[in-house]
Amino acid sequence: WGSTIVFRHYFVGISVREYYLLHLMYACVTAAGCATSLCLCRMLVPAEGIRELMLRFGICLIVPNLIYLVVYRHTRIYREAMPWLRHVLGRRS
Repeated sequence: WGSTIVFRHYFVGISVREYYLLHLMYACVTAAGCATSLCLCRMLVPAEGIRELMLRFGICLIVPNLIYLVVYRHTRIYREAMPWLRHVLGRRS
């Protein structure tokens, strides 16, 4: 219900079907990032100590974000968000 409320009050110019399909794509990309990170962690880093935990943390931090970048960088939403993000980050620097 929550996403329907958000959709009705904040999104204009997009159908409900498109909205849910977009969120399905987000869920699939996130699941792919999680699965890839899990496989890499299991294959490359034994679970033994703090050093290995930090390596796994690095893998889990970098891999999903790379997947997001590769998948989303050609989307309209990404192209619209990047100038705004540069503006916001530039203002704080």
